[in-house]
Amino acid sequence: MKKQIASLCCLMALLLATSACGAKKNATTESRPPVNTAVVATAAQNNTNTAVKIKENQAATPIILTINGKKLNAYLNDSPPAQSLKGQLPKTVRLNDSDNDFCGDSINIAYSEKDVQNGYKNGDLAFWPPARNFVIFVKDEEKSAATGNLVILGHITESQSVLDSLHGTLEVKIELAK
Repeated sequence: MKKQIASLCCLMALLLATSACGAKKNATTESRPPVNTAVVATAAQNNTNTAVKIKENQAATPIILTINGKKLNAYLNDSPPAQSLKGQLPKTVRLNDSDNDFCGDSINIAYSEKDVQNGYKNGDLAFWPPARNFVIFVKDEEKSAATGNLVILGHITESQSVLDSLHGTLEVKIELAK
């Protein structure tokens, strides 16, 4: 009987860890500097594959997300985790709608505890370490302070209406802008 209870507890913990994408956790918001998305969007539209300066001492790499056949401009920030993902591109992930985000396929990203934060902006591309999920946040940034365990990798530079139009299961190809 004790083995059955222990097995049940382990199963429940595993389910929570893998289905918590988009779940809220109590924590304080760690602020990130604003990004000049106009500069990044312009570089992506000009098909520049070079790092773009988004803030003093911070660079971004333009990328293209092809979501169910539609191309969206985005960028990866200059953090070590984002550069870890950059080294794996092109990469395709399958993501499921999870209310305020789309999350799914596990990815392998090198990160440290200093890269983990709470809160996000609509359009953020993130890694969720508990389940190793790739995540695209699309709404509720004003409520995101309680969302923790996030490693922000970059950002989609399209308008909120484009984010609002995403629904269902997404097949997302991530590649460097050419």
